[in-house]
Amino acid sequence: WMNLPEGEYYIGLFGVQDELVGDVDINGKTQASVKNGEILRIGPVSFENRILNLTITNPGGEHVCYFSYLELYPRLGQEGFSSVEVRGVEGIRINEIMVKPVITRSTFATQEPGGDWKWQNGYYQNNEPNGGRAGEGSWIWLDIPDGNYYAKLFGSGPGQTIGDVEISSSRSRDMMDGDFFGSGKTVQARGGKLTVNIQNNLATGSTSFKSIELSQEPDGEYMELVNLTPAEVNLGGWSIEGPSREGWPASIPLGTVITPKGHLALCVDKDDSQNGINNNGISFLSIWGKESSAELHFLRSITHSSDLFSNDAFPGGNIVTLKDPMGHIVDTVEYFPGGVAPNISMERSDPSYVLDSNANGVPDNWYSSKAEKRATPGLPNDNDGMKEEIGGDVIEHDITEVTVKNKNFSSPGEIAYVPVSLEEWRTIPMDDVAKVADRLTVFGLRLEAEGRIVPGSEGGWKLVQRAFPYTDHFESGKVDSVGMWRWEAKDSLKDGYYILRIFGGEEEEISASMCLADGTWTAFTPFLTPGPDGAILFGNIEIGTGSPLSSPSGVLELKIKNTSKTGGAHFDFIRLDPLNFIDGRININTASGKVLSVLPGIDEQVADSIVSNRVFGNKNNLGLGIGDLVYSDALGSEETEKKLRFKRVSNLITVHSDIYRIIVTGQVLDEDRVLSEKKIWAVFER
Repeated sequence: WMNLPEGEYYIGLFGVQDELVGDVDINGKTQASVKNGEILRIGPVSFENRILNLTITNPGGEHVCYFSYLELYPRLGQEGFSSVEVRGVEGIRINEIMVKPVITRSTFATQEPGGDWKWQNGYYQNNEPNGGRAGEGSWIWLDIPDGNYYAKLFGSGPGQTIGDVEISSSRSRDMMDGDFFGSGKTVQARGGKLTVNIQNNLATGSTSFKSIELSQEPDGEYMELVNLTPAEVNLGGWSIEGPSREGWPASIPLGTVITPKGHLALCVDKDDSQNGINNNGISFLSIWGKESSAELHFLRSITHSSDLFSNDAFPGGNIVTLKDPMGHIVDTVEYFPGGVAPNISMERSDPSYVLDSNANGVPDNWYSSKAEKRATPGLPNDNDGMKEEIGGDVIEHDITEVTVKNKNFSSPGEIAYVPVSLEEWRTIPMDDVAKVADRLTVFGLRLEAEGRIVPGSEGGWKLVQRAFPYTDHFESGKVDSVGMWRWEAKDSLKDGYYILRIFGGEEEEISASMCLADGTWTAFTPFLTPGPDGAILFGNIEIGTGSPLSSPSGVLELKIKNTSKTGGAHFDFIRLDPLNFIDGRININTASGKVLSVLPGIDEQVADSIVSNRVFGNKNNLGLGIGDLVYSDALGSEETEKKLRFKRVSNLITVHSDIYRIIVTGQVLDEDRVLSEKKIWAVFER
């Protein structure tokens, strides 16, 4: 390829999904066994004379290789490039919604209601006014689930009269097309049977009857949450916003908890006591039974005609949003009214799977419930997405397969348990984990603000003591007050390239400035607002690199300015990522079997397997480092045991020993007795 753009680019090669591209040479840089979609690990490439020469070789054997195209990714980024939102998954997710608990029954020609009613190709009509009991028609349905319902009747068209209607021994006179029976009075179906009697008692004119809609909304509407975490979660004070101008927003009652890996239905009317729709015989418990549930508290009034999960298109979309007590969005979903089936709930499959078909940033992937009761409130979902055929066997999936973290990663190997969110019931493949594990660390350098403020430069910032487990932090009560902090090599600060994060008080704006090697200070950042974890991302910084944008060697000085709208601001600590100095890892290429066997999850048999599979680090010229353990069977042949073992050891091992801890022990002996002893240790970096 010629006339390529200037600059440095990472390169991705593409052929056929899950197939090999081959051994690649780009402008003299090589990488073996490149797979479809793989970003080359040879690092960024620049193009001399703006020319790219690509050679691909089939590595031999029985491999079939495919190549279609390559992509260039600017190392420094570039304006105008498209972006893709990568969505995280919270531990609490919206898992099911009952939008339309409605049953519709149409009249049909063979019902023969009697009286003066005649079939008119789609509806019945009565042309005999003042017919009374003698002209009455009686329609019977025998397939209605037992329960109480709001009844809405329809005639041959808008504005048409239906007549005087009797259901469940109650009467409603002069009903028109689309009217609620008894202005919202409920009717009963028992033994599957519902009978509707209608008379034409008009002085003149005809009446008609086409269908009846039996509704349990809003009383029977609900949404269900699922807890993907291994801990109980208190939902008290959380709130929900839904697609209706009535009722919402609603809050979850204080004291409501959802069990680990559990389901909880949030219902409109749990026990027939919700204001505005109480004592009508319709409730969550009467419809669905005593499953795990809690009744929502609504801000706005509700009536029998309310439709809280709108059956029709709602302005801005039919979107449901779950928020925590601080107002942070925990989950948000969307549904399309055209895809809603009457009296059948919409369910998720893999709760971490995200599909956004209209590209508005809100997930909208749903399945219709296949459960016998047409819904699974408070219970595991039952839909086509919960089952998968693999090798002729049907696998029934469960939410326990989905891992959502609520704390930091303990090792790079833990990445293999992260849901990909682009495919159902899939985690990041071990092959991909192997490619990045040796390039990642889970360690950062935390530097406390306490004891590091520059004397005379406090600027009104004061140290405030806090009870364990919190560390002391600095507080400012005056806008525009500026304090200065300094960290040095004695604080374990080392020269290098870092991402700087500043930790303060949630939603308390601050600005920051950094001192450069020439003694000048960067301009203060715009107002930065810490998120729920108290963190502000300052960005990439350099320490002691010699660059014009670097701080002096072994020194980092920051100024923090209070720019909070409330006047109050806090500063606790900074974190530099990644930590570029880690000692104590075991070299799997040199350690004995006995040493390897003390690693977590590694018994003598696995240790011997590791020894016999050496040397690790660059097998097949892939340069994977510790990732070679995954590509071999050294950790076992089963995928599950390999994942677990790699997760447990990946943070404790290395394939090279550039850093050593040397311990020297000196003793004064009297024959076999040790009179005194002293140990000296040092870390040596070659």
